[in-house]
Amino acid sequence: MYWHKIGAEAEIIEGDDVRQCLYDLKRQVETFFYESKAAAEKEEKLKSIGSAQASDTFTPPKDRQAAIIQDISTCPDLKTLEAYRLIAKNNQPIQEAYDKKFEQLQNRPPNE
Repeated sequence: MYWHKIGAEAEIIEGDDVRQCLYDLKRQVETFFYESKAAAEKEEKLKSIGSAQASDTFTPPKDRQAAIIQDISTCPDLKTLEAYRLIAKNNQPIQEAYDKKFEQLQNRPPNE
């Protein structure tokens, strides 16, 4: 967290209400502070979304990918297969293996 000192100056001419001028300056400084804070938070949120999107395209090493696909192919039921749903979501070869196994399990007769 950073500490910022914000200030403002005003020239008061004869007849101005000094207290009102100070309140106006205070309001301007507070408005600036809240607008700049909101802009910084928005920028930070956009950065975090960008890094989250980058991590959404995670590709495991080929040997790990092959191991995951092998594990998926040996799932005995839909409940076990469900554990791989999020892993498969952003990896096309794993997603294809998941979809294939899902279809096999879904179309399997209930007594198997």
